[in-house]
Amino acid sequence: QQFLKDNNVTEKDLRVEDLYKDQSYVVIRRLSDGKCLELPINPLNFLNYVAISTDNRYVGIVGKPSNSGYIHIFKISGDFDSFSSMYCSMIAQYSTWSCGFASNGLFGTSDSAPATYITNVFDDSIKQPKKFIGRSWLCFSRSGKYAALSRQGYRAISAGGCGHIPSNKTFIFDTETNAIIAEYCDHSKFIKVGSLNEDDKNIVMASFSDDERRLMTIGSDGVIIVRNLYLG
Repeated sequence: QQFLKDNNVTEKDLRVEDLYKDQSYVVIRRLSDGKCLELPINPLNFLNYVAISTDNRYVGIVGKPSNSGYIHIFKISGDFDSFSSMYCSMIAQYSTWSCGFASNGLFGTSDSAPATYITNVFDDSIKQPKKFIGRSWLCFSRSGKYAALSRQGYRAISAGGCGHIPSNKTFIFDTETNAIIAEYCDHSKFIKVGSLNEDDKNIVMASFSDDERRLMTIGSDGVIIVRNLYLG
């Protein structure tokens, strides 16, 4: 009754959305004292990945709402009691799958196209991430000078696609020059684009060594490859 009075509406005009709002949160918990911070996000069909920066000041969240893609970065301020939003949903054209930070402030993610999105959370002048079509993000090196990319994508079966598009290729991307400086195809000699063959040796994980001189990649068949890098 108070709502009706305050908003000058009758019961006949009342709508459910006037009284109820569907709100989702990602809860970040500080392990030292158990203090929690609730980060509000748009309702998502799929919450695919959450990453926290190395300095614990930024939280990246990616996923899929009803359509397009979702990229949301929160900046944590104060004594873990307040936050601000840097990006919002619908920046990516398609669903975004994984994400991560580097120590120099770089944030990366990729969508189903595939396309990779990279931004620097330390630079307040950047309003939109840089987009690199035809590549999927795997990981950053420790300093953020390099990124490992692939070509994995997704075409929804419900829309006539083939589902997950595997890739056995790894690209080394120089984040300072925005150039591909190395390319490897270690996990299989051949892989058919769009194939759902369980024998496809798709790359499922990648990681640089701390000194950025080696790259480890793991295939869907369980094979682990550690490659020496000569990037200088």
